[in-house]
Amino acid sequence: RGRGFMKSRIFVFLPSLQALVVYVSFLVLCTGCVDGQSAVPRHETPGEGVRTAVVATIRRPHKDMWSDFLCYHLHLGFDHVFVFFDDAEDHETMAATASFPKDQVMSWVRGPELRRLWRQALVWTKFGAFSDSEVMARQMLNVEVATVHFREMYSSTNVLGAPALWLLHIDAD
Repeated sequence: RGRGFMKSRIFVFLPSLQALVVYVSFLVLCTGCVDGQSAVPRHETPGEGVRTAVVATIRRPHKDMWSDFLCYHLHLGFDHVFVFFDDAEDHETMAATASFPKDQVMSWVRGPELRRLWRQALVWTKFGAFSDSEVMARQMLNVEVATVHFREMYSSTNVLGAPALWLLHIDAD
């Protein structure tokens, strides 16, 4: 019988032997990139002029899972991971995130500076009133902040205008 989602390691339904092979392969893949020990090995990006990023709003994920999450998505070829810390006291996860290359992993912490960026967002009028109480509102605002930052990063890199930008919003778990 297949095993369901194994806490932050294996996706979907895999028989246990296959799950073990996938997990071991993933650990080998990530060896050396966790905790910033070396550059993250990467596949090629989708094509010239195409830039990709992941955005995630997180709140105290398991430390090992979080490093695996970052390593995995960078290895897949995402150019950037934009991280929004929903808990300003999550110093352990912030430290794990800070160990990755700054040009690949960028982070913001929920607080006055991020709130200032939220207020500049186009979706503030729709979600701002719920930003203190609803995680979905903060996620929508964070995606807007990441989108603006992402566009600014590449706005002058292409003679024909900004490159194609793909932003994937996902949960860390």
